[in-house]
Amino acid sequence: MSSSSSSSRTTPTTTFVASSDVSSVVSSSLAGLASFGPHQLHHRLEKNVVVSTPLKKEDGRLLQRRKQRVAVVSGGGSGHEPAMSGFTGPGFLSAAACGDVFASPSVEQIGSAIDAVLEENEDIDGIALVVMNYTGDVVNFSVARDRARKAYPKSRLKHIEVFAFDDDCSIPEEGRGKGGARGLCGTLLCLKATCAAASAGEDFHAVRKVAERFRKNTKTYGFSLGRCDVPGQKKQEDVEVPNGMVELGLGIHNEPGFETVPFESASKTIEIALDAIERALEFGDMKAKRSSESGGGGGIVGKVDEMLGLDGETKMNIGLLKPIELCLVVNGLGGTSNLELGLLAHLAMQSLEKRGGKVCTITHAMCGNFMTSLNMRGASLTVSVLDENDGALLDAPCEVNAWPRCINLSSTTNTSILQEQPQTDVVSTVLPDDPAKDETTKEEEEEEHRKQEEEQTTSKSKRNQKNASLRSPKVTVTEKEAEALEAAIQLSCATILSMRDELTRLDAIAGDGDCGDTLAAGALAILEDSVGYIYKHPDVVCDQLANSCARSMGGTSGVLYEVFFRAAGNTLDDTESDFDEDVYEDYMDDSFEFREALARGIYAIRKHGKATIGDRTMLDALMPVLGKWGLLMNDDLKEQCDRIAKAAKDGAEETRTMTANAGRASYVNKDKLKELNVPDPGAFAVAAWIRASCEEVTRVLAKKDIQPNERHLSFMNRIDPNFKGDRDDHDAVPPEERLGEFDDAPVSDDDLPDDQKITFKIL
Repeated sequence: MSSSSSSSRTTPTTTFVASSDVSSVVSSSLAGLASFGPHQLHHRLEKNVVVSTPLKKEDGRLLQRRKQRVAVVSGGGSGHEPAMSGFTGPGFLSAAACGDVFASPSVEQIGSAIDAVLEENEDIDGIALVVMNYTGDVVNFSVARDRARKAYPKSRLKHIEVFAFDDDCSIPEEGRGKGGARGLCGTLLCLKATCAAASAGEDFHAVRKVAERFRKNTKTYGFSLGRCDVPGQKKQEDVEVPNGMVELGLGIHNEPGFETVPFESASKTIEIALDAIERALEFGDMKAKRSSESGGGGGIVGKVDEMLGLDGETKMNIGLLKPIELCLVVNGLGGTSNLELGLLAHLAMQSLEKRGGKVCTITHAMCGNFMTSLNMRGASLTVSVLDENDGALLDAPCEVNAWPRCINLSSTTNTSILQEQPQTDVVSTVLPDDPAKDETTKEEEEEEHRKQEEEQTTSKSKRNQKNASLRSPKVTVTEKEAEALEAAIQLSCATILSMRDELTRLDAIAGDGDCGDTLAAGALAILEDSVGYIYKHPDVVCDQLANSCARSMGGTSGVLYEVFFRAAGNTLDDTESDFDEDVYEDYMDDSFEFREALARGIYAIRKHGKATIGDRTMLDALMPVLGKWGLLMNDDLKEQCDRIAKAAKDGAEETRTMTANAGRASYVNKDKLKELNVPDPGAFAVAAWIRASCEEVTRVLAKKDIQPNERHLSFMNRIDPNFKGDRDDHDAVPPEERLGEFDDAPVSDDDLPDDQKITFKIL
């Protein structure tokens, strides 16, 4: 046998996405979706945003039966198809912003989706941003919401809110981090119902009420026999599910489950999942309450019930009392065959009917691949208690292929709902011929083709259009200092690119495996854009770094780095912000502008990421730097840089034994994560680029001895111009007592005033 055959057998190809196609697979996939869709969709170039386009009359007015005032927009990382792009269309989502594989969409993408919805329908004055409860999605959508509020007057956009759906019940409440429970397949039921309410012309508050009801009444539990194959990433064998085992409490981003147990049978696994769902929904209490209901309570009706011996169960048997209605969803994670899904569906239906007895009835059910994790060999069960008119909202017609034609178990035909109601004018099963297209001349077609090619070839310059509106510089450094800043940025980016595989490996163990790709994309974008950076003005460079991160990085890291650089730039040019200086007054003074910029950047990360030191995040490498920076005034620049780099490295190393309270790692079993003894990849990356920056600053600026009383204007340190060198009193204090409080007194959100604590409103 040839060596090539042997090699191909040991390293099998598990995905059709070649390494050369990784960067474009999301865009290409969305283009395919849009071109094959039965309704009008358009795919925004470079933004990876899918928008539902309603049909219009010749005069430009919308063709629709009811005026829709509220649009529902969602999104998330790719790899979960058909969610969320496949649920975009009339009767369902107005738009979906799609990030890279397992990475949340950027603020820029979400903003593009919001803009598109408002452009397409002038009647829309409210937008509900309904997302799964993952840190990256919540933070990116929240920042996009805040920017939309500033961009649009109240007369155009009255309401825009973020609703984070958290239906995962696999992890005990005491085992969850600050982010709370994850969002899983149950989110789709919430989306379907809210979109139906919005399409029916309900106002924003009514749509919000539907979302809140489904959030309270829906729970999901996931399980898997193995991990998925992420395009462009090597298989991490050390985190694979062992043969004969099943991973319980699984998310949809390839992160480890909460617990791995021996696989006994499909029936046993179903029972484990439904046990957890039953506890989370407080099923027993719900059934007991419904069984004890007499219908009338007190008064004459209650007396009649008592005289006739009519208890709750009897009244349900004769149709006087409505049983609890349930919706069951059996969802495949992408690699489970339809045969196996059918088995799981049968077992789940039997078990749920037995648990519900005569008090509950399953009125709606779905089985298929609705929210996947690429090709993962797993599934999830979702149970939703239907209240009020929830069943009717799930039955409302929509024109998206991903949603089953009929999920109502009492329906006799697949088309009865659509036949009873007139076809909505917004929907067109076959795209109508465009008369204008027939009149298009060959020259016009060639001109259109030329414009498209020009748009693609000039995409890089378009991505940097924000540079035209950069802030006016307020800070100017010397030519040598500008050289040091440039060198630090370039070596930092090169370092991150060299660490890509290692960061991916670490994140596959403790998260979803996208950290390496996300940070590498940001580093590459910064290197591409850095030729236009204005290094003599560090405040402007902060803006440019933020812009590079915003246009290239998805996920939690992307938005946190963007707000970090944006807040630092605001500090340097004295722009007003919501930063509370009292929180960091012990770490700042007027002569340390750059250190203050770091403090404000850290504050921005804490504000949006809901984390602090000790939570096993990037902050564990950043905050110790703030505590060590510039406090030992008699040190020369090299000693300062060495101390800063060591503080970041030590902070990252300490994350090996920390309990994860934020980010995807917070969903991994706490004890198991500590046993693996791996550092947080975000903190590991921060320590690496800080080390690289310090090396370049030292190389460029520390060629001469820097005297303690000499004013040094490097961007890594600024010494008080009034300092005269008389610091014997300072030197008499032991070094360990001169260090910042961040080293031994972690700051908690509980220490902040109420108006500074991080909260996410439910719509």
